[in-house]
Amino acid sequence: MAVAVVLENAGAGGALAAPIAGELMAAAASRGY
Repeated sequence: MAVAVVLENAGAGGALAAPIAGELMAAAASRGY
């Protein structure tokens, strides 16, 4: 799911959203999602 969010942000041209998505991915990974 997190990967889909990153791809969606990239597709939307979310240059500013990409780092935020990366932080969310890291947080999700640390929690075992």
